[in-house]
Amino acid sequence: MRELHKPQIEVYWSNSLVTPELLDYVLQGIEEEGVPYHTVQQELPSDATQLSAKAALESSLEVGIGWDNQGNLALHHRRLPDDESLFRADWPHTPESLRVFGSHAARLVKGLPFKFQQP
Repeated sequence: MRELHKPQIEVYWSNSLVTPELLDYVLQGIEEEGVPYHTVQQELPSDATQLSAKAALESSLEVGIGWDNQGNLALHHRRLPDDESLFRADWPHTPESLRVFGSHAARLVKGLPFKFQQP
């Protein structure tokens, strides 16, 4: 049986490319939507999809973000197969794209439409 946790999006990262500043952009996107989050640095290398699936499994909101060693991001919902992600973003990222990625996770929780950048 899964232990009950505070309702939050889990953000798992195992990435030498992630600086606190870059991670903050993703977290700002989540915060702007008013959804709590929890970050966990993973020691074992894993790809973004695996990390996001693991994070979603641990999230009481069933939503997880994974950020891998290559700088790739994935957004996962627990109801998806473990080898699929709802959204993926490959390295490199802009501050705005990272914030939008975080907001996607929060909007998934809230059942709101996703934001997409204009070309």
